[in-house]
Order: sequence, then structure tokens, then C-alpha cells
Amino acid sequence: MATSPTGSFYRHLIRNAWKVVRANPLLWIFGFFVSFLGNGGIYELLVQGTGRLGLQQDFGGLVALAYLVPNEADVWRILTGQGGIGLAAMVVILFLVAILACVVIWAVVSSQGALITGVRDAAKGGRRHTFASLFGLGREVFLPLLTLDVLSRMVITAFFYLLLSCLLVLIAQPSALLAIGYLLAFLILIPATIIIGFVTVYAACHLVLFRSRFVEAVENAIALFLQNWLLNLEAAALIFTINIVVSLVVGFALYILGVLALVVFGFTSAATGGMAWLVLLIGGTIGVVALALTGAGLAAFQYAVWVELFLKLNKPGHGAIAKLARWWHGVFGR
Repeated sequence: MATSPTGSFYRHLIRNAWKVVRANPLLWIFGFFVSFLGNGGIYELLVQGTGRLGLQQDFGGLVALAYLVPNEADVWRILTGQGGIGLAAMVVILFLVAILACVVIWAVVSSQGALITGVRDAAKGGRRHTFASLFGLGREVFLPLLTLDVLSRMVITAFFYLLLSCLLVLIAQPSALLAIGYLLAFLILIPATIIIGFVTVYAACHLVLFRSRFVEAVENAIALFLQNWLLNLEAAALIFTINIVVSLVVGFALYILGVLALVVFGFTSAATGGMAWLVLLIGGTIGVVALALTGAGLAAFQYAVWVELFLKLNKPGHGAIAKLARWWHGVFGR
């Protein structure tokens, strides 16, 4: 990784990460699979928590939907009512779904290891990998990465439902005290989730790049975050802002595309129905491809930033200082 002056640390971090991603299409392929993991939990609860603030109608819909989900008695009655053939078909379908789910999980987690390795090697300008070689390296750390992802996902999910429970109580019995309680829960759980997200990403880097043991990787990741917590939070805020900007730009572009497709659909539907549906099919395909490319690119870019930051912070005497710390020192001289 190229070193950079302290004053331009973040600018170099972003620029180097983008150069790596832009010059290596393979990283986009692995980024597509890794995008199903989300952001490693770093921003997940923040987006989910703020997105549900005060939306009582959404929770009402969720409660109503719960009544539509069949319970065990309903499922058993459906299966037994179909006879032996229906039951066998259902078992086969469930078995195939389970196999497909295992394959997807295997591909996503292995791609995570491949992406981390690919970013590191591409940034160093070393060995040129093929898809098979990178994916093979990712498979070697599949089990520890899977364990790490499952544990972090369980904790983040627990935090989300805890925050959701606080909000449901607030909606059911609105009061100033409960509102303060929800705000406190939000302010506590959001930073906790961000910390878990960073520990997960850094522990994954330890597992993949240094082949550390699981417990050792987690301990080192925690230590690395605590030693550079302010710098990490600043980097997270910067990447979050980039995510928002890119999402808004892509969303606006797709909105314009949708409007144009509907206008063209209106003109062509009067002439021929087949041409009108072709216009909608092309527009829909472009939208799906654009979303897939955006998700893949953002995932690859984010991991490039985190890997770059991880390697930078693991260098003795790296000299990286958080911008707020530099500002504080410049103003107060301490």
C-alpha cells in the first residue's frame, strides 16, 4: 500500500481503493456475491433503525402479515391433505431449497475471502489472479469466515430486534419517558453495531491475510479498533456518505429511465402491444443490471477501503491520525 501524508490520508485511501477496484474486474464479480452480506453490519442498524422511526403503518402491516403465515398445524394439514405424493414432493422441494441455500452461502462467504485477498494483492501490484485461483483461496478460509459472519449477524440481529421492541412499546404506549428510552437505546446500539461491524471486517482480514486462529483474529481486531477508534469512525462516516451519494445518483437515474420507459410504452402501446412490452422488458433489464453493478462496485470498493485501512494500521509507525484529533490539537494545542 502506498503511504500518504497525514493531511491527505482519507483522500489517498479513497483514491487508492478506487484505482484497485477500477483496474480489476474480478473484484466486481466477487463484490456482487459479497454484497449479499450487506456492509458487514457497520451501517446496517443505522439504516434500519432510522428508516423505521415513527412508521407505525409498517409495523401494522407486519403484524397483519403474521396472521397470514401458517402455523405448524396448518402446514401439517396441508401436507397430509395432499397424500403421500404431495408429501414426497414437498420433501424433495425443501431438500433442493436447502441445497441451493448451502451453495449460495458457500459462494458468498468464499467470495468474501477471495475479495479480501484480491484487494491486497492487486494493491501491491503482485501476483495476477484468475477467478479460480482467487475463489480457491477464499474457500480455504470458508469455515472460520462463516463462523465469524454468523456470530456477528446473530448479535446485530439481536440488537435490531431489541431496538424494534423499544419502538413497538413506544408506538403502543406513547410517552416522553419511553421516547427517551428509545433514543438512549438507539444511541447505545448504533455505536455497538458499528464496532461489531469493524471487528468483523478486521477479524476477516486477519483470518484471510494472516491466517490467524479464530480467537486470535477477533482479539487482534478488537485491539486494532480500540487503538484507532476515532479514525475508524471517521472512515466509516466517509464511506457511508459515499454510499448515500451513489445510491441517490443511481436511484435518480433509474427514476428518469423509468419515466422515459413509461412514456415510450404509452406511445408504442397504441401501435403494437408486443413493442410496448419489449420497451418495458429492456427498461427493466437495464434497471436490474444497473442495480447489480452498483451493488457489486460498492461492495468491492468498501472492502478495498477496509483492507487498505487494515494494512495501513497494522504497519508500525503508520502515522495516521484522525482528522478530529488533528483539528483538536491545532485549536487547543493538546
